[in-house]
Amino acid sequence: MAWLTADDAAFAEHARWLASAKGRATCDRLLRNGLAGQFAAGLLSAASGEMARQVESWKLVGYLFAQEPWQGPLRAAGIESAPPSPRSFAGVPLTPIVHALLGLYGKDALAWCIYAYLTRTGSAATEIGDAIVAHALAFDATLEAIEAALTELEAEPDTQPSGIPTKIAKLLA
Repeated sequence: MAWLTADDAAFAEHARWLASAKGRATCDRLLRNGLAGQFAAGLLSAASGEMARQVESWKLVGYLFAQEPWQGPLRAAGIESAPPSPRSFAGVPLTPIVHALLGLYGKDALAWCIYAYLTRTGSAATEIGDAIVAHALAFDATLEAIEAALTELEAEPDTQPSGIPTKIAKLLA
């Protein structure tokens, strides 16, 4: 377990491995040995690094947060972190990340989650919308987050996603 205190590259390599089927036993060992908090803090810290590392870290945060025993250590880490733009996650399911963000940061993560919802299509958008609704955040917070997400979308030079008014209506309904 020396990799827990190793440099960022070694930590990131082991973190990626933990998301694989072969790494499940080590995840369980981290929980049993009381090292889950240290790992969670390292993972959330790595989630603020360079872009590729952020994407990998947030994929793992989403994966681990979906497992109830990991929710406590991730919350207790107390590290504020935010993933890069949802557009950075090409081909990556965002629903687990949305659940993790809302579970960790609540309304402070809502604008990112709504932005992800507005920029995805089909079942990916539906799943993200369902995750947002499942967290039942205050209506005022949802409206503020919608406004922030729309402001960010308007600031982008590329084309705007279609169906935004319909998606917002579904989210608010």
